[in-house]
Amino acid sequence: MQELSEADSLTEVIRRALTLYDALLVTAREDRGKLVVRYEDGSERELMLV
Repeated sequence: MQELSEADSLTEVIRRALTLYDALLVTAREDRGKLVVRYEDGSERELMLV
């Protein structure tokens, strides 16, 4: 993950992951929203928020 994300350290990878988790997953769940991944071919997949 560190190489793929071009992060300087494993700590940076974890910090980014927690920021993403909070910004997207926690907020979407609290607001009763949906998280949808849209692929290049136009297909979509809704992710379950637990």
